[in-house]
Parts: sequence; C-alpha cells; structure tokens
Amino acid sequence: MPETSRWLRRSPHDVARTLDRLEQAVLRHGGVVRFARIDHAAIARSAGGTSRAAETLQMENPALVARLLSIDPALAWSLPIKLLAWEDSTGQVWLRITEPAAIAAEGMPASPPVQEIIRTIEEILGGWVDEAVGAA
Repeated sequence: MPETSRWLRRSPHDVARTLDRLEQAVLRHGGVVRFARIDHAAIARSAGGTSRAAETLQMENPALVARLLSIDPALAWSLPIKLLAWEDSTGQVWLRITEPAAIAAEGMPASPPVQEIIRTIEEILGGWVDEAVGAA
C-alpha cells in the first residue's frame, strides 16, 4: 500500500466521485482549463481487457502557465497538471497529483519567481484535493 503524502491521498469515495468532487472544486474556483478526463478502465474494456477503476484528469490555469512559460518555456514539459484516481486491489481509492515542485525541476533552477508560482499552485491545488477526498 502506498504511503500517503500531500500529493498522494486516500479517498473515501469511488474513483468517479473523487474526480467529480475535484472538478466541482475547480469549477467553483474558475480560471482553469480542463483538457481531458480519461477513463482508463473503459479504454481497457474497449480492447477486450479488464481493469479496476482508474481515471485521469488533466487541467491547468492559463494565467499561471503564462507566467511560468514567460520565465522558461521548458517548464511546459510537466504540464498540464495530471490527477490520477484509481482503485487498488483491496478496493481502496487513491488520488495522485503531479507534484507542483516537479514542474520547477524541469526548467531553471529554483528561481524566486518560479518558486512563487509553484507555491501558488500548491496552495490552490492542495485545497481542491482536500475537498475531493474529504468526507461528505
């Protein structure tokens, strides 16, 4: 079983509900582009295979991305932010998120402007994750 962290969390909800709750939190905040929601289990079924529930959500905030890329376009390598919800072999649902610090690792060394943007992403994204995996 994985060890939990800020960017790897257990969810009391099923996979679909976990990402639904996350998307609802994002919509309340606004300013974010949702690029894709991919149902990996459905893709496996379409090929005649089987898989436990697993879905990925990809999104980014254009204003924050514009600020990052104006500093260093190489930072785009880790974008958009990816969030994976999956059910493990015990039935536990997990939510894993692209660690915002990994974005900074792709470009210039920890420059203060990049670190400021990363802190903003961590703050916003962390709140959404708390809502997605919270009880209720």
